[in-house]
Amino acid sequence: MASIVNREQRVYFLDYAKFIGIYLMVLGHLELPQDIKNSIYAFHMPLFFAISGYLFSFKKNMSAKDFILKRGKQLIIPYLIFNVITYIFWLFVGRKFGLDSTEDIKLYKPVIGIFYGNGNNNFLIHDTVLWFLPCLFIVETIYFIFFRNKTKIISVLLLCCFLAAGFLDYKFIKINLPWGIDTAFTAIVFYGLANLFKPGIIKLLNIPKLNLGILTIFLFLAFIYLSTLNGRVDMLALAYNNYPLFIFNALLGVMLCLLVSYLVSEGLGKLFVIEYIAKNTIIILAFHAFGFTIIKAVTYYLLKYPMSIYETNLYFNIFVAAITILILVPVMILWDRYFPAIIGIKPKAK
Repeated sequence: MASIVNREQRVYFLDYAKFIGIYLMVLGHLELPQDIKNSIYAFHMPLFFAISGYLFSFKKNMSAKDFILKRGKQLIIPYLIFNVITYIFWLFVGRKFGLDSTEDIKLYKPVIGIFYGNGNNNFLIHDTVLWFLPCLFIVETIYFIFFRNKTKIISVLLLCCFLAAGFLDYKFIKINLPWGIDTAFTAIVFYGLANLFKPGIIKLLNIPKLNLGILTIFLFLAFIYLSTLNGRVDMLALAYNNYPLFIFNALLGVMLCLLVSYLVSEGLGKLFVIEYIAKNTIIILAFHAFGFTIIKAVTYYLLKYPMSIYETNLYFNIFVAAITILILVPVMILWDRYFPAIIGIKPKAK
C-alpha cells in the first residue's frame, strides 16, 4: 500500500527539492558541458518559484499592505543587505580579478543596479543572482492581490493571461523592467500552478512507489530530450528560445525534481543536513560566489592547479559545488544566530 503524504512529510520532501535545486544552481554557475548546463537552466529557477508557490497560503484577515510589509521584510531587506556586502567585496576585490577585471564597469552602476533590481547588463555584476529576490517579491505581491478569493477556474484564466503577457514581452518587447517585473509574468505561472494544484501533487505522490519510479524515469527521459531540443534558456535574460516548449519542459523538470525528492525522502527520511541547507538556501544564493573565490584562490595559489581545471573537469566542478556549500556553513550558523528574522527563520526560544 502506498504511504500517505502528511503535513510533516510534505515539509521535508520539499527540503530535499530545495537542496537539489540550490546545489544545481551552484553547479550551474561553474563550467559544464553545454547539455548539462542546458538541463539545469531549463528548470532550476522555475523550481524555486514553484516551491514558493506550493508553500504559500492566503492568510485570513491579512491586508495587502500587511502582506507586502511582511514579504518586504523577508525578501527585500535581505536583498539590500546582501547587495551591500557583495558590492563592497566586488569594489575592493572582485573587480580586480577574473572576468570582472576585463569589464569597464563604472563604480556607480552596480549601486544603481541595486535599486533597479535587475541583473542584466552588469547592473548587479557584484552578485547577479540576487535578481531572484525582488522578482519573487513582485510575483508574490501580484499573486496576493489578483488571485485572492478567486475560484480555481478564474485563477487558471488569470495565469493564462500572465502567460500570454510573458510570451508577448519575450517576443516583442524585451525591455529589462525593474525588479524583474518582465520575468515575473512568466515566473508567476510556476508559482500559481504549484499553489493551485497542491492537492493534485499530493495525490500524485500517494500512488504506489513502483508507479512513481516508472513515471520518474519517463519524465527524466522526456525532460533531457526537450532540454537538448530547446537549448540554453535563462529566465533573467528573457532567453526562452521556444517559449511554449520552455514552459512545458520547466514544468516537467519541476515535477521530476519533486518526484525524486519524495522518493529519496521516503528512503532516507528526515535528515538534519538536508533540512539545514534547505532552510539556508538564501545564504547560498547570495554568497556562493564568495565560495568560488575562496576555492579558486586555494587551488591556484596553494595547490598550484591551473585555472583551466575549472573549464575541463566535470567531476572536479561537481566536487567544487559541494565544497562551496560546505564553506558557507559558518556563514549560515552566524546568520541563523544573529539575524534569523531577516531571512524568515523564527528565533529559537531560550
